[in-house]
Amino acid sequence: MGQKNHTPSAIICLDLDGTSVESDTIHAWFSEAVAQEINAATALGAMWCTNSGRRAHNQQGIIQACRTLTALPFAIMSGERYIHDVHSADGALRPRQPYNNQAKQEAQKLSRRAKEVLAPHLERLVADFAVAEYFPSSEFVGWLLSRSADPVAFAARVAGLIASESGMQVLRNGAWVIVTCAAFGKGRVLADATLELAVPRERILTVGDQHNDIDMLDGRCAGFVGCPADADAEVRAVVERAGGWIADHPGPTGTAQLIRRFVTEVLG
Repeated sequence: MGQKNHTPSAIICLDLDGTSVESDTIHAWFSEAVAQEINAATALGAMWCTNSGRRAHNQQGIIQACRTLTALPFAIMSGERYIHDVHSADGALRPRQPYNNQAKQEAQKLSRRAKEVLAPHLERLVADFAVAEYFPSSEFVGWLLSRSADPVAFAARVAGLIASESGMQVLRNGAWVIVTCAAFGKGRVLADATLELAVPRERILTVGDQHNDIDMLDGRCAGFVGCPADADAEVRAVVERAGGWIADHPGPTGTAQLIRRFVTEVLG
């Protein structure tokens, strides 16, 4: 495992888009404010990781482009199901096996079944909602909705269509709605990625902002949970119920505030 040469004092797990990454219509970059707080935490013995829907190598590129980060993440988690350990010397990604292969097999099996179940309803979904694109991937079934669409209503409709099927869940991330494995999720992969590090739950911080972050923000895998001020309303409610922190500021500025508070109250 990358950087597993000591027991860390704490773990910080971050979602990327909307949480620790800033973007325009073309580019995305790791927030300098978040990088500064991560540097302070790792100087005190903490380790950090990312947990994003983005592909692992895409996340790696964003992280490596941030020249102010002084410590690489020990792991990059992607797609709510995969773990890549990060080599501390050169930042190379090492797929965790057989974990990733097993996750892929489960995802492919579920995707085939989801396509069969949803096939009779695809035209009606497009007619009733502003769907920009449909993605019948080999590992999930997904839709990118137009700005005028209501992702919550769309996700609820899809959830109703697959309600009789076991092992499926519907996740939202902004304008994205996907059907994926219920057995996986950001909370599950975080717990699995950190198991060998033996860090108590009470010294783990997770920060996210969208519906697909909820199962790492509900208090089960982390003693400290938080979200930026502009997080999804359902996310804010989950964080509040878990006794977590809602930042005073939106986006990465709010995330930087949460990490600073964690450093002060837990590591300091």
